[in-house]
Amino acid sequence: MRSLAAVALLGAACQPTFWSPGGPEPLELDPPLIDSFELTCDVDEGRWRLEVESLSWTGGGRLYWSPDLAYVERHWVRSVSAEPDGSADRLVLDLHIVGDWREASPGSSTAIRCAQNPDLVFVLYDYEGESADCVAEGPHPEELMGLEGIPDCL
Repeated sequence: MRSLAAVALLGAACQPTFWSPGGPEPLELDPPLIDSFELTCDVDEGRWRLEVESLSWTGGGRLYWSPDLAYVERHWVRSVSAEPDGSADRLVLDLHIVGDWREASPGSSTAIRCAQNPDLVFVLYDYEGESADCVAEGPHPEELMGLEGIPDCL
């Protein structure tokens, strides 16, 4: 019994918390909503940049995009700054453009060129890992959402 209690306490210690005894009251976070979403491509630098501002803290985001619905990339988008009071979060993803699709790497590089108009789905997650908001853009985002493993935009 004693070791079971120790395992339970150890497991609880590994859970994220936004409150500690004797500290300030725990934060009551609203589900995050996308406040601004901007995807740009710099031809001279050979780089895409995704910037997302959210209302409330997030658990990050995920970008799914495709130039032709046959080749699909998936990239995690991480928080780079957040308001201490839990009211806002900023996520950024920079993707260097590579010449060969086999050299594309999740979170750092892409085979999608600036001249292409990719379909995309961006999903924003709350701090518990549940989808909270999303953006779908491009010529046929509904077809991209129909592909296996790509969520429907809320």
